Amino acid sequence: ADGNFQICNVLGLDDATLIGGPPRMLEGSLTDLRRQDAIIVNDVGARTRLAKRPTEPGGKSVPLQIGDTLEINDNRAVVVGICNVSRTFQSQPVIYTTYSRALKFAPRERKLLSFILVKAKAGQDLKALAGRIREDTELAAYTAAQFKEVTYRYYLKYTGIPINFGIAVGLGFLIGTAIAGQTFYNFTLENMRYFGTLKAMGATNGVLLSSLLVQSS
Repeated sequence: ADGNFQICNVLGLDDATLIGGPPRMLEGSLTDLRRQDAIIVNDVGARTRLAKRPTEPGGKSVPLQIGDTLEINDNRAVVVGICNVSRTFQSQPVIYTTYSRALKFAPRERKLLSFILVKAKAGQDLKALAGRIREDTELAAYTAAQFKEVTYRYYLKYTGIPINFGIAVGLGFLIGTAIAGQTFYNFTLENMRYFGTLKAMGATNGVLLSSLLVQSS
């Protein structure tokens, strides 16, 4: 442990069969999870978010390797394997271990209640009701519209969805523009002699341009 904190997805496998393990092991073996404090980490997480600090100032981070140790909720964990799995939605590191050990790493919390759904009386001011609940309980309280807005803001601010969507739209626009431009260029070259004939007959550039636009539409 070097003082860095990172949210991870911990998956607990059946202690007896280890069913549900990673489909592809890059280093180590799935059966190594039977060792004491053993965990298996996905390769992307080992290279990026769980990588060790550089040995020299300004150097590159050192990828996590077999034999390295981590602390998960103040519990010692030893890396016994590196696996290759699909990335999570937020690209968080994926850690495999046994189910009993996963409960040790992340025990059941005392407060198992996630939220309380309140049904207001007819004609009740929902914002005022949420405000009273917030004052009385000192907990967050939202109307349906407010909760929706909070969810939107979270995904816009803390996920890569807007950037990825913008990149996809931008690439689509650039590729579409390039293809359309190439098509118009080839069309113009193939019909250059006809444009020359029309030009000789007295057609203006505006007329030729209009004909191109009409045919393209």
